[in-house]
Amino acid sequence: MFGDPSIFSSTDDLITVHANTLFDQNVHITGNFTVNGSSVSIETTQLAIEDRVITLNKNAPGGLVDGSGFEIEGTVGQTSVTYDHVNKGFDLTANGTLL
Repeated sequence: MFGDPSIFSSTDDLITVHANTLFDQNVHITGNFTVNGSSVSIETTQLAIEDRVITLNKNAPGGLVDGSGFEIEGTVGQTSVTYDHVNKGFDLTANGTLL
């Protein structure tokens, strides 16, 4: 049905691709989108998220959440908001300087 059976397999409602895959046009997904892996990279100039809450370090033990947060890259220095587990609060760093 889809060519080389060592690369593609299918059932009535599932297509499995057994190789790296490149889509060189738009891809539209209707329904939920699940990624199973240790890394996801999104290369975009604008990212819009409708959720009001973003969860970082899901399922991490308490002490391993240290440093969780977000970072803004710039030419001057790191600007970030990160969690400090010991002090149970957030650290704000602007242009590489902890405020």
